[in-house]
Amino acid sequence: MWKENRLGWPLRGIIWFTVAIVVLFRKRLVALGSLLGGRRSRSSITSQARKEASASAKIGSTAAKADAASRAYAELEARLNEEIVALDDQWKTTASAVETKAVPLSKSDVAVVDFRLVWLPAS
Repeated sequence: MWKENRLGWPLRGIIWFTVAIVVLFRKRLVALGSLLGGRRSRSSITSQARKEASASAKIGSTAAKADAASRAYAELEARLNEEIVALDDQWKTTASAVETKAVPLSKSDVAVVDFRLVWLPAS
């Protein structure tokens, strides 16, 4: 009723044991597969482990760069807000110093230089 592997263990038990280990140790699946009879060579397993380690290092450095960029952005935004407030204050003081003066319009101030007729059809 039970099929056995070459060591005499029931195959069904080995399959459930393998599934349980895979669920518990997902990241170490490659190394575990080779121990349980996988057909991958040691060099391909180590090269994949090296690739995963370098990818992890790249993720860490990229996260650090993103954090530095967000801090620089926040600093630039704060400087920009300070400069905007300074310019606003400067122009408010300049605008308060401006005096308004009424200039009356007389007939001799208006001169017609060019007279043209324009027709726009209404649709």
